[in-house]
Amino acid sequence: MKGTQAPQKMDIYLNKFYSKKIKHVADKMYAKESEEVKAKIEKKYAKSKERAIHELGPMLDCILQYLGHITGGWKFSVLMGGHDPSTGEVSVFNYHVGELESGTQFDQAFGDFDSMQSTFLSFVKDAVAFESMLLQEADNESDSDVKGDDDSSSSSEDDSDGGEPESSWQDSDLYTIHSDGFLTNGVKVMLKGD
Repeated sequence: MKGTQAPQKMDIYLNKFYSKKIKHVADKMYAKESEEVKAKIEKKYAKSKERAIHELGPMLDCILQYLGHITGGWKFSVLMGGHDPSTGEVSVFNYHVGELESGTQFDQAFGDFDSMQSTFLSFVKDAVAFESMLLQEADNESDSDVKGDDDSSSSSEDDSDGGEPESSWQDSDLYTIHSDGFLTNGVKVMLKGD
């Protein structure tokens, strides 16, 4: 469903019945595809996720600026995180609306922000691992629904941990999204003009 066009009948049908009637057929068809086709699909999927992540700053800015306006000047700080397809790691981003006269935003004004962001990164890693486990269980259940009680055809890839890297938070990426949509890498981030 692109742009502002109203959903088409097929869009509504797919949204309503995908998991019940279509997913298992699509999964079987995808499993039979060549490695070349799968690589193209994976590349397109990763690019769409990267684009969505890089658009977070401008989107959040529009929403939070509007909310600030209608609430009479409220200020906002947002922490968010998940798999970053551009790095292959779990990353955390922060976005802030509101600044002091000096141009300082909340992440710079709060002395222990790096620690809070690192704690949030640990939480996100745990949440991503948990959700990955749930997805694997759901996939295994849907596989058993399609195949009956015979799960012996599962590949060893189904038993993977979802690609979660075993590293400390220092090895992961922490970012700040600036109001112009620009991402900067690093735990300590100085905003433009500082």
